Amino acid sequence: MDDSIRDKVMIFETGGGLSGAPTHPAERKVFWDSLVSQIPALLHILSTYILPPEDADSRYGVAAWHHPQIMEVISNAAPEWRLWDLICDACIAGNAAGKWRGTALELVRILEEKNPTAVRQLLRNSQTCGTYLGRLARHPKSQHLVEQHRTASERVWIIRGGKLADGMTP
Repeated sequence: MDDSIRDKVMIFETGGGLSGAPTHPAERKVFWDSLVSQIPALLHILSTYILPPEDADSRYGVAAWHHPQIMEVISNAAPEWRLWDLICDACIAGNAAGKWRGTALELVRILEEKNPTAVRQLLRNSQTCGTYLGRLARHPKSQHLVEQHRTASERVWIIRGGKLADGMTP
């Protein structure tokens, strides 16, 4: 999930709905009336609830919450991980020194030699590549494998061989 929306979205895991909910119209009315009768109690709970400081957010009142397993699925589908797969497939960090050093443009050119179709589908330009590398450099699973160095004239990336922090080999 992009950092620009992370604090604006809550992601919950829900169940499959009401199992055994009534289907007959007369039973539905009784069920509905039961739900409606409980609204005052719910409103009381909500109006008297004291939010713990760690769950508060100055902008929205309550901090965003993301279900960990759902976030893992979203994270694994993110474009930066597709870039990581291309990097691994091209053995970028598999040289004798155990690391590759260069600009995002140089990386795009190397990746295009190995898999031009996939690279063109994923990356519009070298700036997009740099954005995805930046996400990898900040992600807890890969921050030890991707690093950026900035000079006055360019941004250089260092990509190391090794395992992701979750133990998976790239």
